[in-house]
Amino acid sequence: MGLKHNMMYDAGVTQMTVGSRQLSDLVLGTLLFVFTEIMFFCGLISAYLVLREQAPVWPPMGQPRLPIGITGVNTAILLGSGAAIWKACSNHRNGDRTLTQHWWRVGMFLGGLFLLVQGSEWSRLLEFGLRSEGSVYGATFYTLVGAHAVHVVGGVLVLGWGLWRSHSAAGLDQAQASAIQLFWGFVVLLWPLLYILLYLW
Repeated sequence: MGLKHNMMYDAGVTQMTVGSRQLSDLVLGTLLFVFTEIMFFCGLISAYLVLREQAPVWPPMGQPRLPIGITGVNTAILLGSGAAIWKACSNHRNGDRTLTQHWWRVGMFLGGLFLLVQGSEWSRLLEFGLRSEGSVYGATFYTLVGAHAVHVVGGVLVLGWGLWRSHSAAGLDQAQASAIQLFWGFVVLLWPLLYILLYLW
């Protein structure tokens, strides 16, 4: 089937038809945003790799070791959050509002738990002497992990908005659910890469 584009108006939302699927402006906008964020993190990761390659020893002597175990568990927590939101959106497409809200709450709770555990670990690392000032190792670590944390905070807030919307009279429409799922999926899948790069490699 050839690619065709035609504009449709449904409750004031512009949609583009690609083949037999409809992509709303909201989903298209989210796709573009996620693409720019991928480029942003590619830039940060490239800078990290260059600085690491130039360092004679990595990590430098005297720096505290990163908490591999607890962060590994926390990685599983965030992946569980992504799976829960995927399950919620699947039930949303099937019209099951009760299960949608249940899995949405689970996903939001696990996302918030990830942030709490990360915050606790960052506090401990600061106490043990890992700081951004005067340390390329600390600066690159906090830049990458901090940038991801900002996205997690934003994602949890968006999940909260989606849950509120699902309880409202207007409800959560498919375009909104898909856009949230797309952004949260990016946030969730980015973290294992950062975990391997910063903690394991």
